Amino acid sequence: LDCLVQFFLSRPDPLEVHTDMVGKLVSYCYDTGNRPEQKFLDVVGQGLLRDIDSLPGVLTLQLAHILCTYYSISKPLVSALFSNEFMGKLDSEMEMSSDRKHYPKLLRKHLMELNRAVVLRNPEFGVPWFHSKFCQENRKELTTIRRSLESISLKEEVSEQLHALTGGWRFVKEDSHSEYYNPIDFEVHYDERG
Repeated sequence: LDCLVQFFLSRPDPLEVHTDMVGKLVSYCYDTGNRPEQKFLDVVGQGLLRDIDSLPGVLTLQLAHILCTYYSISKPLVSALFSNEFMGKLDSEMEMSSDRKHYPKLLRKHLMELNRAVVLRNPEFGVPWFHSKFCQENRKELTTIRRSLESISLKEEVSEQLHALTGGWRFVKEDSHSEYYNPIDFEVHYDERG
């Protein structure tokens, strides 16, 4: 992956490549836990801002979320993503989608994840949290985590230990969510005695 990143950066003008191509590479880097160098992330961000009108909404939101996760999203890109024009584009995509059942929900989920990431990682951009209603309506989907048998076993073991340490089930809450609907496996509640 690093060699491919270097290949794109070694071009006379790295921005001449369409964002669809560098977007695939940054997605592979993200999926494998490899953080590409900042210069490449800047190329992806500049290209995404340039090509925002020619990319599908889901892809645009996914790439922006990756950039935000790498703390490499720019204020101009955030302004473009949360503009009335881009929101109108997303609305049009949902209306024209042949898969009217799944695509709109997928698009809204990616928009929510980007909104949450920008609010939490870049509060200086002043983007408000506007997905509370969507999250409440889709709470079960957003906070349910698919677990393997090993993960279920570990969760049960942790639950037993927390109950033993805290004095019982009334002090431990399982499978809740944060204010921004990040899943929380366990919460420990204290009484007046701590």
